[in-house]
Amino acid sequence: MSCDRVVLHLFTFYVGQGNFAILAGEDEAIVIDAHMPSANDGVAVFLKEALAAAVSNLKVRGLMLTSFDADHADLRTVAWILNRYHPDWVMYPSYFKPTREATEVFRRIEEYEARCPLARVSVRIDRDDRMLDDTLSDEWNFEALSPHVHDMTSSNNSSLVVRIDPKGSSGFSYLVTGDTEQERWQSIRRYFRSSLDVDVLAAPHHGSRHGIDAVTLAAIDPLHVLISAGIGNAFGHPHDEALEMYEENDAEIFSTHEGDSWVTFVDDEDELVTRSLEDWLDDLDDE
Repeated sequence: MSCDRVVLHLFTFYVGQGNFAILAGEDEAIVIDAHMPSANDGVAVFLKEALAAAVSNLKVRGLMLTSFDADHADLRTVAWILNRYHPDWVMYPSYFKPTREATEVFRRIEEYEARCPLARVSVRIDRDDRMLDDTLSDEWNFEALSPHVHDMTSSNNSSLVVRIDPKGSSGFSYLVTGDTEQERWQSIRRYFRSSLDVDVLAAPHHGSRHGIDAVTLAAIDPLHVLISAGIGNAFGHPHDEALEMYEENDAEIFSTHEGDSWVTFVDDEDELVTRSLEDWLDDLDDE
């Protein structure tokens, strides 16, 4: 982190067993994954209100989908983000999982493209697109670390892994990881170790014990780990072994598996802080 602070908030929303995050800067925002509970769920109502507050007066520059599994890219939420916020681009791994959900997500993207301009950023780092186009944002740089064709052995290991840094020296660094698992992390660490050290880590695969290994975690060395998992989910996420590993690396852990959503930012003392979203919204109401 830098002592030169900027307006920068990372929102990690509780959406059940799925991922939905927003990176909000001074003028721009990026949506990271797009899974939302059903429309008749009270959580979805709260989420839409919180999202509106998070991106108020900001331009949503892009939608980043780490995979095409429904817990990262459900068709209703992808369509809603496109039609409500009109991003300039959509980024996704160059890997297609032949499921109905994935097919429908692409159909919604194509329907939107027929009406509005939308750039597609399809990522596979063996095609020389590790360093992504710096015109994607005026506020952030994106460095893609995965997927690579040699390790695309499953949809999980075909997830996007992207490092996001503010342009210039201010703010905090953030590693987006999707459902990437240990086998792929070994290759990422081998080739991109110097790019792994970040302030904030999105825990791979919802805090699965197979999501990351101790050697890779030590290379990342995050100050905060943010885990997206559902209340009482059938997978047992976050797993005790993963939590123990994060704790042994002296990271502060913030998980959605008890229904909490989180906001991460740098405070007036230049300290990295993660707070309850409800508390953050209450503070906004008091201003």
